Amino acid sequence: MKYIPVFLLAAALCCGCSSLLLNKRTISAAGMALHGATLTDAQVARMSREFIAASDRESAMAADTSQYAARLRALTDPFRSEDGLDLNFAVYVTPEINAFACADGSIRVYSGLMDVMTDEELAAIIGHEIGHVRHNDTKEAMKRAYYASAATTAIGGASPTLEKLTSLEVDKLVTSFISAQFSQQQELAADDYSFDFVVRHGYNPYAMANALEKIARIAGSDGEQAGRVAQWFSSHPDSGKRAERMKQKAFEHVAGIRR
Repeated sequence: MKYIPVFLLAAALCCGCSSLLLNKRTISAAGMALHGATLTDAQVARMSREFIAASDRESAMAADTSQYAARLRALTDPFRSEDGLDLNFAVYVTPEINAFACADGSIRVYSGLMDVMTDEELAAIIGHEIGHVRHNDTKEAMKRAYYASAATTAIGGASPTLEKLTSLEVDKLVTSFISAQFSQQQELAADDYSFDFVVRHGYNPYAMANALEKIARIAGSDGEQAGRVAQWFSSHPDSGKRAERMKQKAFEHVAGIRR
């Protein structure tokens, strides 16, 4: 199967066919949009759990005994309960350089990212993803994707379990989710959260700056790795500028400068 970021595919599968939807007959797009307007936090949470389960099923998960899983487990055990969130972590075995968070607190890290990041840099990126969850960015992105897909898709069928979508419906929902990117303000806020996160856990204050600089170097290279900087990074604001911003925050922190 050609590569589609598994997060996007899983999100599409769940956003379109969660049990919170509709009845047995096909409804109009307008009716779907109206129903979508009533989405509650509990429904979005259920959707999140469903699509992360689908994502895990469809992905090459690192075995618990693998070096990747052992490394991630050692890194994340201290913050599985963080800032009021219950988090869970797993590794997808793929050369893609990526990571994502889901509104239910699930964070998935690609082995390709682990191959190029130190533990401190990886912790900073995980902190960034936790920031998106803590700020409700992932929840709102899911809602936006649902509303956008409602404008072009009439999806029939709902029951207490997930129901199959046609390939066309999946394609439209994937497109909707891809277009529901985080804003620059959300990305910078997640960077700030990551900075506080690494400091709180005793990591190098420059960890996020170093990670972003590494991403910028990879993206600007001509090598094979450049093509592996996936949707998570290509859709973000300029990594070099963000690195400079994080470097300044780290300098001020180390120097004891308060704004």
